Amino acid sequence: VREYGVSYVAERMWSRLQLDWFIKKELRKRKYKAPVERALLALVAHRMADPGSKLACSEWLDSDVYLPGTRGVDLQHLYRAMDFLDDCHEELERALYAHRRTLFDKVQLVYYDTTSTYFEIDEPGDEPLEYGLRQRGYSRDHRPDRKQIVVGLAVDQQGLPVASDVFGGDIGDQLTVVPMLERLRDMGLRDVVWVADRGMVSEANLASVRQAGLDYIVGVRLRAAEDLRKAITGDETPYEQTAEGLMVKVVEIDDKRYVVCFSPASAERDLKLRTGAIDRMKPVLERVNAGGDAAMVTKHGLYRRFVRRHRDGKYHLDKNKLEREAQCDGTFVLDVSDEEMSPAAAALAYKGLLRVEQAFRTLKHGIDIRPVYHRLDKRIRAHVTLCTLAYLVERAIEIETGMSFDKVRKVLRRMRAVELHFEEQTVWEASVPSGEARKVLNELNLPAPPRVLPPLS
Repeated sequence: VREYGVSYVAERMWSRLQLDWFIKKELRKRKYKAPVERALLALVAHRMADPGSKLACSEWLDSDVYLPGTRGVDLQHLYRAMDFLDDCHEELERALYAHRRTLFDKVQLVYYDTTSTYFEIDEPGDEPLEYGLRQRGYSRDHRPDRKQIVVGLAVDQQGLPVASDVFGGDIGDQLTVVPMLERLRDMGLRDVVWVADRGMVSEANLASVRQAGLDYIVGVRLRAAEDLRKAITGDETPYEQTAEGLMVKVVEIDDKRYVVCFSPASAERDLKLRTGAIDRMKPVLERVNAGGDAAMVTKHGLYRRFVRRHRDGKYHLDKNKLEREAQCDGTFVLDVSDEEMSPAAAALAYKGLLRVEQAFRTLKHGIDIRPVYHRLDKRIRAHVTLCTLAYLVERAIEIETGMSFDKVRKVLRRMRAVELHFEEQTVWEASVPSGEARKVLNELNLPAPPRVLPPLS
């Protein structure tokens, strides 16, 4: 008895997205004879069904899953497939972008963000400190003890990945913007709005966005912009109510137009969090001022924002800092290049950055992009591309079914392929899909598998 549901749907979506066609075309160019296309399908399906190492994928193919055409795929083919994937990564993204316009809505917004992911491999004693992509840097996984990479991901308004890239683990977020813009420009993206968070903003980056022919919506670091905070506080223009509990208005300062967004619910939450933090911090300040370790305050990101060290060496709550924090409660500010875009449209477009965060959550906790066990740069890049492909297939399924892929996977896992032996004859039979599984297949416009399946070749 073998798993069949996830692999069945993965293979059909693989063909619907024309991944099989593109890979076979590139294989013919490179004169590959190994079963690379089936190996890549297996790697993606494994990530969707039960993510693990490449060795685990090989064992999964041998004994756990029914996936036609993979009987001859072994571990060496999986690694060769990864090397091929690294060779044609950018061509693959261009082909996917060209094809997706026939399946999904036209790309109108591109959301960009970065994350880091760490390695679980022993460091050889003779390896240079400066080695390839694996570097130490700011870890979003709270693993400063491990080397890491930085992953840049651009998704569209539906959360479908458009492009991904891998950078050294010590690179700053702002330095990843121009390489990604160049990739998008090479893919032929036009009439698209670039949306990015505050950490991506620099004048040089915004100039690059304009040079690429794109409009942009980017967050502004409000805490660092004293003049802007004062202008917002002193502006008496009424807010306009939008969807999702947001209120928006335009504030101009030095002939610069900003879209100010305010959420009463978020403001109430920010006030509550700050008040609670201050209550917790007061006894800490007392201990520090009585001779305790100052690191209890100086190394605490939230506490550090509220205190100031006086000339006597003691730490006290800073009235000016608290006032600054209060001015930021429930508020975020946008720099919007298209002056014809309404404040409400800009605010709702910016809120869509959550789609990138959701993509990273899926990559880390569903597809298990981390930890990374590869050492070679080409394998590291291929691992990220592979995980992005698995996310693309999962997200396409979510769009068509209106269900989370976690739920889809749970339903599909009940589908089985059974190997039956009659004297000298072997027959594979598919289990009858449950009502829930049939509903998923109907939403995907896929037929139920035939009751009698071809031999597992």
